[in-house]
Amino acid sequence: MRRGAVISLPDLNKTWYPIMLLRTLGLALTVSTCVCAFPAHAVTADAGSSAMPTTVSDATDGAVVRADAKTLAPVSATILYSFGVSVHDGRTPFAGVIQASDGNFYGTTDMGGKYGAGTVFKVTPAGVETVLHSFGSGTDAAMPQAGLIEGTDGNFYGTTQLGGTHGAGAVFQISRAGKESVLYSFGGYSGDGEEPYAPVTLGRDGNLYGTTADGGAAFVGTVFKLTLTGEETVLHSFALSQGDGIEPYAGLIQASDGDFYGTTVDGGANRFGAIFKITSGGAESVVYSFSGGTADGANPYASLLEGKNGTFYGTTYGGGSGTGGTVFKWTIKGTETVLASFAASGEGGGPGGAYPYAALIKGKNGDLYGTTQYGGAEQGGTVFSVTPKGDESAVYSFGSNNVLISAPNGLIQSTNGNLYGTTAFGGAYGGGALFELKN
Repeated sequence: MRRGAVISLPDLNKTWYPIMLLRTLGLALTVSTCVCAFPAHAVTADAGSSAMPTTVSDATDGAVVRADAKTLAPVSATILYSFGVSVHDGRTPFAGVIQASDGNFYGTTDMGGKYGAGTVFKVTPAGVETVLHSFGSGTDAAMPQAGLIEGTDGNFYGTTQLGGTHGAGAVFQISRAGKESVLYSFGGYSGDGEEPYAPVTLGRDGNLYGTTADGGAAFVGTVFKLTLTGEETVLHSFALSQGDGIEPYAGLIQASDGDFYGTTVDGGANRFGAIFKITSGGAESVVYSFSGGTADGANPYASLLEGKNGTFYGTTYGGGSGTGGTVFKWTIKGTETVLASFAASGEGGGPGGAYPYAALIKGKNGDLYGTTQYGGAEQGGTVFSVTPKGDESAVYSFGSNNVLISAPNGLIQSTNGNLYGTTAFGGAYGGGALFELKN
């Protein structure tokens, strides 16, 4: 979306948007805002304390709901850390965390920090948090929407949607000790990318690869390459014609064939989004166009997950038989299969969740795990699992009876086998939380 544009949105009471996207459009997001799909909730003063993680497990929040009414073993959710404990703490993480080689969790928040433009944080497995960097000073990067990656040099790399020299976003580097520098500022020349929402990927050639949702020749996004010394190349500018994808909100993965694969939320032959492939030299092609409706998914916001034998897995935010999004499988031969469809019934989603925004992970048991931003038993989103055969289960429901509240982001599975993730809202102070799920 080109900056400065005037847009028109459908009735927010009837249309469910990714919470992160609404934030970037300048719409206020509070517990009372209808688009958040959760009622107001009070928490105890000691909930989510960094000194003592809070475990949430009762007849409602600890129960597991399944779309086909079968029951799984209950899980418990432990809040390792609640954001917003102090005026300079981070708030509102829109991305999940990584577990770095030192065993600690690292991530970003979109808001909070000394300058109100987000932070990079570290949380130990015991729940002790450190703000490593506050964004927003001068021409620094600002407002990260994406998470981090750990480089082979021991530093972390990430993107911010805004900030940098030209105000159009940046790629930054930060050390474990919190020394941060802007590697590249977007928007410095005509045709450059603007506003990256996704993390960068470290290519096998040692360069960083990523996407921007805006900018480029047609102002509908780019794929870029960036050296670790800050030399940037636009590999591809997405086009408004000829069936190309437009507006990539997802990052890239480098597959086993050496090429990079990604998704766009719009464009493709049917204007419901696309899967694209691009070489390190910039040769791009759309390999699948979503058709939407009830037979196929629509509007993927998340990156892909590579499986075996040329198979990729992903999510779409809309479409499917329940119109609340899908989990799909796509093969390198061009065949796409909807594995699971989420129901958009009720206030924002069905019991299994609705509107998956984040990428999938593959669990150690071979199943796929992901999150939905809405739906579930408490209407605050879910953590779900999908078997390779397409059997979908809601593993955990967020909502009004749960201090985690709403809007879960992407997941990781830790070395201890448990799932970790963040929520954009809730926690003891309303600024979101880092949680652990275990059964």
